[in-house]
Amino acid sequence: MRGQAQRRRAAVVAVAVVAFTISAVTPARAQEEEARAVRPSLTVELYGGGAGFGRFVEQHVGPPPTFQRELTAAEAFALGGSLGLWPWAKTSVRLAVTYAPTELEYRDDTGTGSKAGDQEHLADLSALVFSGEVMRFLVDSRRRLAPYATGGVAVVRWGLADQQRVDDISAVHERQTRLGALGGVGLQVRLGWALATRLELNSFALGNPFDGRDSYLTTTGTTFDEPSTVWLTRITLGLTYTRMRP
Repeated sequence: MRGQAQRRRAAVVAVAVVAFTISAVTPARAQEEEARAVRPSLTVELYGGGAGFGRFVEQHVGPPPTFQRELTAAEAFALGGSLGLWPWAKTSVRLAVTYAPTELEYRDDTGTGSKAGDQEHLADLSALVFSGEVMRFLVDSRRRLAPYATGGVAVVRWGLADQQRVDDISAVHERQTRLGALGGVGLQVRLGWALATRLELNSFALGNPFDGRDSYLTTTGTTFDEPSTVWLTRITLGLTYTRMRP
């Protein structure tokens, strides 16, 4: 009797396990079939995060012994949005805009750990970056987790303001337009068929507004290096909505 009861309990457990497996697998298969039946058509994204800037100018300052400093910008918030079209399931063409307001500052670059050359709040600087990119997903973008890489070209509109604060920066024209390029990597986490989040890291090589025709000028120090490009590093977290089509 005890053996029969154990066999009955084992049979009940086995039936329950089979029923649970069928109930779990069936929706998954249905979702896979639904995913294969549709493809992304249009993606709208809003994102925010942080931005860091590279060196605009390198200078020697002061009578001997001189110290060395670089003109850079403080870390800033970065806000933006994008519109993406999908010619293929793993590839998107994205048009994006990013706005990052910051302040110019000097940082001691002598290499001794000294902060004698540090000076903050020189002037307000803003970067309005328009970019055209190709995004390539390593797996199907409709999966729950989808890493990707992106690259493209950019146009940046630099804006200078309040430079009379300390009279270290001058400008003939407060707006400067420069060209650039970008590359980046990211991870997309799908929340549903339409919504997803993206964590993304990008590096922009942008034209230096302190180099070239009608550029911004420094009124103190002796400049010995004025790179043609400035690095902007951006990390963002975005929310996307994707319209699907058969």
